Amino acid sequence: MISDNPIYMVRRPEACKTLGKGRTAFYNDINNGLMTPGVAVTSRTVAWPSDEVSAILKARIAGKSEADLKELVQVLLEKREVEEV
Repeated sequence: MISDNPIYMVRRPEACKTLGKGRTAFYNDINNGLMTPGVAVTSRTVAWPSDEVSAILKARIAGKSEADLKELVQVLLEKREVEEV
């Protein structure tokens, strides 16, 4: 499937900057289900799909609750499993 907005992988510093989070807060969000976990890019590197970072940022801007963010994270994770390349 080809999208109008290309998806690219975002490393942690860029994801943190985009979301306005520090490193600890970013990882706390992952542990609390408020952010998707990273995707292994190599054996030592993880990154986040740009569309997921963008979706979470938009939800935060819209003032979504923590419960709504957790639900969004679940939807994004399910999308990872079924999406074709």
